[in-house]
Amino acid sequence: MGQIGKPLEGVYVRLGELSGNYHVRNKQMAELILGGDCVSQGYINLPDKADNFYTDGGIRWFHTGDAVIMHQDGSCELIDHKSDIIKLENGKCVPLGKLESIYRMSEYVDNIYLHGNEGGKFLVSILIPDKDYISGLALSFGLSITSFSQIYTELTIKTAVADLIAKHAKSCKLSAHEIPAAVMLVDHEWTIGSGLLTTNHQLKRSLVHEKYEAEIAFLYEELSKSQNNNDTKREITVIAGE
Repeated sequence: MGQIGKPLEGVYVRLGELSGNYHVRNKQMAELILGGDCVSQGYINLPDKADNFYTDGGIRWFHTGDAVIMHQDGSCELIDHKSDIIKLENGKCVPLGKLESIYRMSEYVDNIYLHGNEGGKFLVSILIPDKDYISGLALSFGLSITSFSQIYTELTIKTAVADLIAKHAKSCKLSAHEIPAAVMLVDHEWTIGSGLLTTNHQLKRSLVHEKYEAEIAFLYEELSKSQNNNDTKREITVIAGE
């Protein structure tokens, strides 16, 4: 994510409309569509992706599926995959994939999945902590580790993780709506072999969501309870998963 520069010679650019009228930093986002002789005829053995390619004016075009901002100098800024961008109740657009990459930069995170509902209030997340970091944290609190599932239930660990998330978000200058309101810690591994990562170690977000659909629903239920109890504080709720 970030600046991807200007098109090379012989590469044409069109901007496709994104449903939802998405903006970031008061700038209109659009789908990046590339054209030119560099565009292939299509994907091999993927006929369901044929609609991503078309010919117009004698030029082959390709829908990249990426949301970008076009700057006045002709350069593009990649925001996220268009399928990974949502708009919250407050009208703020959230690039979920981009935020995940920001949180993964933290030393306490092994991997993370962020979820938000279109038109919803909050983000929630499924978090796989870095075990070496958590081990050191537990030792600093004088806790013995029988299993990571057990250590995630400790209040001191959950409080520390909430603090780490808040500090990392602040250091990265994230806004309040870009911080998950509820986090579930899980002692799992997301690998290529498990089918949850691509061969270049990108998260298969739809499959992760399918795997943790019940846990995500539970996180929102917990947030709903705190709202019903008139808990107006925006502290991060951390829950140990099974």
